[in-house]
Amino acid sequence: MKIRVFLLLAILFVTSLGMQVQGQDRATLEKKRKKLESDIKRNKELLGKIGEDKKNSISQLELLLSQINTRQKIISNINKELSILNSQIDENGAIIKALQMDLEKLKKEYAEMLYYAYKHNSKYNETVFIFSAKTLAQAYNRMRYLERLAEFRLRQAEMIKETQDALASKLTELNDKKKVQQDLLAEQTGQKQTLDNERSQTNTIVGNLQKKEKELKNNIKKYEEQTLALSNKINDLIQKEIALAAAKEAERKKNEANAIKKNPDAVKPAPAIDAKLSASFGLNKGKLPWPVDNGVIVKSFGQHPHPVNGNLITNNKGIDIKTNANSPVRAVFDGQVSSVLFMPGYNQVILVKHGDYFTVYSKLETVSVKIGDKITAKQVIGTVHTDDDSSLSELHFELWQGTNNLNPALWIYTTQ
Repeated sequence: MKIRVFLLLAILFVTSLGMQVQGQDRATLEKKRKKLESDIKRNKELLGKIGEDKKNSISQLELLLSQINTRQKIISNINKELSILNSQIDENGAIIKALQMDLEKLKKEYAEMLYYAYKHNSKYNETVFIFSAKTLAQAYNRMRYLERLAEFRLRQAEMIKETQDALASKLTELNDKKKVQQDLLAEQTGQKQTLDNERSQTNTIVGNLQKKEKELKNNIKKYEEQTLALSNKINDLIQKEIALAAAKEAERKKNEANAIKKNPDAVKPAPAIDAKLSASFGLNKGKLPWPVDNGVIVKSFGQHPHPVNGNLITNNKGIDIKTNANSPVRAVFDGQVSSVLFMPGYNQVILVKHGDYFTVYSKLETVSVKIGDKITAKQVIGTVHTDDDSSLSELHFELWQGTNNLNPALWIYTTQ
């Protein structure tokens, strides 16, 4: 009996640990799903700001494609949650079955003990059993045995109560999980239906835009030229900064050597590149604040097929964030303004230096800093430009380490 109860309790303990880990995983997935649902809501708000005369535009298509991508992530997330939940329901079912079997055995054994005690008039038999001992020591041992027997019966009753309580708890837990499962399945069905509608809407927009083939090709060509011009300009500016820093560092080392010759205790000048700032920036990968308070990424980093002309591959040096009109643009880290310039197609552009890292903020309407200004993280440095064609605002944001182009999406917060 004790061995069986011990094994059952051990199984319950190990299983509960596994379910606890699964519960933590599902809590993480649930948190991620709520974040994705928040992104969908933000995307819808931006789509709602597109006027009727601005429908069937590239901006509308980009927002819809971003929304479809997010919704696919939600469905995938729900599938993972359901997988964990189904596993937990199966485990709960197995535990409930084991508890029910053990409860039946406990009740049966307890009933047999009570029946035996009643049938043999146990109190009388116990007295005879004690006084029939041949020695005092034997009488004492028999008395201790009867005490332990009474304790065992009491423990047997307690185990029945504990098993009943555990069974009731597991049944409640099982019902709760089945309710969550039903809610998730309903949400999954709704998400899939909405996804189908959005895909249909996207196909309609693509079809309408493809009818304007000549205009589309000209716009794509113009965009590629402007993007290349911006990239080349930023690369040139960064190379100049690197060359200037190298020259300053060489001069610093020369002055340091001369100073040491004259005075070994002389204070060493600071290095040309702030190594401490660079290291601090590098340690904040995945933790940098968004450059705008509110928005959705509509064009991701790297090479992608054009949303209308799939034969054309576009190369994005950063990320493009659709946001509200006149949204303030914020620095993502402490640094110094290296350049402020105007580029066709990208409006006002700000280049900020963070040691050997650089951030680029373009498509700005206004600029509130100047070259040489020291700035801090989340400091407003300008406002985003509103596009006349779509009535929406979009920030183009880039991140560089030296002349190496990095994916900004990997550096900013996963939540805003």
